[in-house]
Amino acid sequence: RHATVDLIVGRASERTRFVLAQIGRAALAVTFGLVAFGSIWVAYDLWPTTEMTELLAIRVAPFRMIWIAACTLAAIHFAISFAKGLRR
Repeated sequence: RHATVDLIVGRASERTRFVLAQIGRAALAVTFGLVAFGSIWVAYDLWPTTEMTELLAIRVAPFRMIWIAACTLAAIHFAISFAKGLRR
């Protein structure tokens, strides 16, 4: 946690802190979802090309799949956090 954030958010009411946290969760869920979607699109377009790294000549596809999985899991995590916050 950053001191600046604590200074600003610490002075806000409980309701304002809750709303800001929910906005942050929603923004992160959408952002990671869009990054995952864009990465899937790029992976689909480049899959037949057998794209390789320049220096080591390693296929990029497995790393791209890990990236897509991580972004998807992050989007799901923040979406679940947002939904749990709505039930509060």
